[in-house]
Amino acid sequence: KMKLATELQFSLAPKMFNSRRLVEEERHSLMDYQMARTRFFLILLSLDLIIKMQFITNNFSKYLFVILSVSCLSYPIL
Repeated sequence: KMKLATELQFSLAPKMFNSRRLVEEERHSLMDYQMARTRFFLILLSLDLIIKMQFITNNFSKYLFVILSVSCLSYPIL
């Protein structure tokens, strides 16, 4: 009985490890997707802000620089 139990354990261990690794990879890919989506929406939002600022003032390049620097700073955080 003991021998059978250990054999069963050794045969199941790799499968369990593989499924755990798959779950981890799945979670990482989901996190990457969410980060990319968040980044995309932030970029859209900043572009929207740039366009609105351009209508308000003609200092387009200044606002472009500010928003690009902000998005570059927020890139590692997201």
